[in-house]
Amino acid sequence: MNIKVYTVGGGTFSKFMVAIQCILSNINNVNKINNIYIDIDRKRICRIRHKNISENPFNYVLDQKDIGGKNLNVLHASPSGVYQDIINHKDLNKLRIICSKIKIKKSIINMVNPKIDPDTIGVHVRLTDMDQVHPIYGKSTTQKYITKINNVLDNKKRKIFVASDNDNSIKIIKKNFNIMFNNVSNRHKNETGNGYMEYLRSRSVDEQLWVDSFLEMLSLSRCGELIYKISSLSITSIIFSKTIKKTYKP
Repeated sequence: MNIKVYTVGGGTFSKFMVAIQCILSNINNVNKINNIYIDIDRKRICRIRHKNISENPFNYVLDQKDIGGKNLNVLHASPSGVYQDIINHKDLNKLRIICSKIKIKKSIINMVNPKIDPDTIGVHVRLTDMDQVHPIYGKSTTQKYITKINNVLDNKKRKIFVASDNDNSIKIIKKNFNIMFNNVSNRHKNETGNGYMEYLRSRSVDEQLWVDSFLEMLSLSRCGELIYKISSLSITSIIFSKTIKKTYKP
């Protein structure tokens, strides 16, 4: 069975998760899936948020083939909500089977820091525009993440990897802990959301932004525990992970 799904959404992993959830809802036996091809639905995508989107940006990060034939199932995805407790969700195994059919490019996989392992605490700092776009998930601060890191560490020496949507949080956390982080281009300068949404909109089809976002997701997926505020990137990292056993909210 081959799947071609046209997706919509805001950020990189919002589009990805909308596609994955659509497959979950429409395919009864996900084990029978042989090939998945994800594309942007250019007829339904928000043109204000995504200007001049002509290429398929998923081709920047996924080793995928657009296979036709009589076994092709064409799906048109729509947002269906965010998983608030994905690690304990009843559909987690099916979601992982679906994602196992999706190949991330080796060039991105090879960029992941080999020092990140199951003994590493992963931290995904998601601030900037979250209070404006998703106020339902509650307000957070860099200090709340620092407090939670200390609680999880419990005076033990552990490796820490931090992915963040802003540079300032990295600097603040770095003053408190010895951390690993990627040198990526998908961060805002400040913790507040002023300008961050427009920054992402202007780069919605930028290859480096997509590569950096998938690098951050994969890096988090290699950790053993994860501190995160609900976001599609961190949820995707849990689905792809074979090592994350515990999760915490800041």
